[in-house]
Amino acid sequence: MLVKSGLSDSEMVSEISFLLNACHGLRLAAMFNVNASVELHTDMAHDPDKTFEYGKRLFEINPAKFIIKVPMTPAGLIGAKKLRAVNIPVNFTLGFSARQNYLAARFANPSFVNVFLGRLNAFVSENSIGSGKNVGEKATLSTQMIISKLRSTRKASSKLIAASMRDAGQVAALVSVDVFIIPISAALEYLKKSHELPLGIKGKIPEAEYKKEIT
Repeated sequence: MLVKSGLSDSEMVSEISFLLNACHGLRLAAMFNVNASVELHTDMAHDPDKTFEYGKRLFEINPAKFIIKVPMTPAGLIGAKKLRAVNIPVNFTLGFSARQNYLAARFANPSFVNVFLGRLNAFVSENSIGSGKNVGEKATLSTQMIISKLRSTRKASSKLIAASMRDAGQVAALVSVDVFIIPISAALEYLKKSHELPLGIKGKIPEAEYKKEIT
């Protein structure tokens, strides 16, 4: 059917990826009874109009479960803002710093922003810039403080996802963060060791702040 439709090669790729991502999202939502973050093809990353068009089409397939994953580019900011203007939930990604996520939250107010903390730690370590210890965790906590303040002052409603988590210690260190993306192995490890792990990162955020966030 696509072959006979007169689509160009790039348009056909966009349509095929749309179908594949929609099917993948539907399977995840049905299998686990959860909301699914559904990706747009990377060709949309620099086209705000296509970001809006394809994002809206994806969302309409399953409005109860689909969140549209929009890439963090200048065009993505505009596309995310347009999607949010019609109340379509957006996961704006990939994020790595408080500054990036502050801009995203203030401009587009996506449902979710991210810090990929494991990648930050690995980048620093693998490039011999430093040990990498707590680089991503500190970026995540700094972002959470800013995002929480924006919510409390009603300047944005975004929530923060701590992404690319690797171990149980990070769960305890980031206890005040809104949402975790965490491997099952790390989650199970945390359940076994939670009573042994200190909350937060020493000297980064007072314990009172953690208690305030999680109560």
